[in-house]
Amino acid sequence: LICRGCGHRFNSAACDAAMVVHGPRLQCHHCGMQEHVPETCPECESEKLHPFGPGTRKVMQEVKHLFPDARVDVADRDSVQSDKDMGAIVTRMEKGGIDILVGTQMIAKGHHFPALTLVGVLDADMGLAHGDMRAAERTFQLLTQVAGRAGRAEKAGEVVLQTHTPEHPLFAALKAYDRDAFYHLELKSRKGGKLPPFGRLISFILSGENEGEVVQAAQTLVQQAPHQDGVDVLGPAPAPITRIRDKYRYRLLLRSDAPAHKLVKDWLEQVALPKKVRGDIDVDPQSFY
Repeated sequence: LICRGCGHRFNSAACDAAMVVHGPRLQCHHCGMQEHVPETCPECESEKLHPFGPGTRKVMQEVKHLFPDARVDVADRDSVQSDKDMGAIVTRMEKGGIDILVGTQMIAKGHHFPALTLVGVLDADMGLAHGDMRAAERTFQLLTQVAGRAGRAEKAGEVVLQTHTPEHPLFAALKAYDRDAFYHLELKSRKGGKLPPFGRLISFILSGENEGEVVQAAQTLVQQAPHQDGVDVLGPAPAPITRIRDKYRYRLLLRSDAPAHKLVKDWLEQVALPKKVRGDIDVDPQSFY
């Protein structure tokens, strides 16, 4: 939610993240904090508050405007609270009671709608901006799955992807349904960075309420890091979302040619973290937040 009068953004008080509009309320997707959408801006008292971004409700408004006679429904975290809710939407789609379904990733896979002939994806490249080595892999997987919803029966299907980076090799592979081309492209990228499956990763997240203490603990950890061939310690650096639930988060990444469990165990036994700094270890991390 942004004020068009002064540019104020409504951020979570406990996290370095923007609050997201869900109907009449704002919610932080990281700490769960909620509050009602205000009528005026707390900075300039303007009433020009604007929900920004292609959320499902905004897309639904545009769809209803462009196709006033269509029967439109939505499947997102606000409308689908249980398996029963999702089942009702699936049943209406199967019986032809919905012409256009607007939804989040929850409708991307596992559903068979024989009459569905067109799939459109907004911001198809959004997942590529996450700074995660698996970002392209996950994006390719998700887009392949959602594309597979169209034309599953007698009627032919069409898929339209909106992207700011149409030149990205991922989209060339998608257009050709060439999984192997993407696979080899991704392997080449991973090999150059010594990333899995060509190397092993162990992630460390240090967190605490005092940012200075967290930074100092991270630096101490790096100073005591093992020095041997085939092992690199990267960081410390602020986590992509540095503050969650009023705790500051800094991360290190150990990259090695082989499993390094004992190496890490010996390393950490030499370093005593402050009592108010928490250390979390993630072997073969799947998330880089």
